[in-house]
Amino acid sequence: MPLSPSMVAKMAGLTDRFEEVSGLLSDPEVMSEREKFTALSREFSEIEPVVLCYQNLQQLQANLEDAKDLLQEEDAEMRAMAEEDTSFDAEAEADGLDSSAVESSREELAAWEITGQTSLELA
Repeated sequence: MPLSPSMVAKMAGLTDRFEEVSGLLSDPEVMSEREKFTALSREFSEIEPVVLCYQNLQQLQANLEDAKDLLQEEDAEMRAMAEEDTSFDAEAEADGLDSSAVESSREELAAWEITGQTSLELA
């Protein structure tokens, strides 16, 4: 079950914010401001599992597409490897990750959108 375009856009924005917060947390100026550092640390810990899950999903989907491309190979050994990679188990893993982890993160994403606005005001 692929993600909707709006969910992909939200996840891209969340990934960008994750990278921004990660950079801010290593900034000496931010580290010296306890309240700002605490707020950013909290935000980082809230969005990290969602972003890592999304990145894992993207990697699984890319691997699956690569394996499907290998199915077109003339070499029988390469096709056999590709058939194994594109088996039901590989697709089920990607679908399971998609539906159970990413899709269930909508509430966390909505919470981030609320806290993200206040965190941006802190930055």
